[in-house]
Amino acid sequence: AIGNFIDDGLHLDKITVKGDGSAIRSYMYSAELAGLVGRICDKEVEIMQPPKPNLVPERYLPLVSKAAKELDLNLFHSLEDSISKTVLWHRQFTQASRSWSPAQ
Repeated sequence: AIGNFIDDGLHLDKITVKGDGSAIRSYMYSAELAGLVGRICDKEVEIMQPPKPNLVPERYLPLVSKAAKELDLNLFHSLEDSISKTVLWHRQFTQASRSWSPAQ
C-alpha cells in the first residue's frame, strides 16, 4: 500500500486507496496513511472500494519485535519522516534517471 500511495503521490493527480479496508497492516489505517502521503506530496486522496471478491482478508503484520531482537534493528524514524525521506529519494531518483543516458 505505501509504495502505491507514494507512486500515486509522485505521478498522478490523486492518491487512490484501492480496497475495502479489510486488509490489515502494521503501520495504521490505510486511509490515514494515504492522507499522510497526500499531505507530504501535496495531492488529493481518493478512496475507492472495488467489488469485494470472496477472499480471506490479507494481513501485513510483520513481527517487528522479532526482527529488532534477532537482527539488532532499532526503529528510530517516525512514519512521517520515513515517508518524507522515501518521497525525496524517489523524486531525486526519477530526476536522475531522466537525465541519464547510456554511454555510446
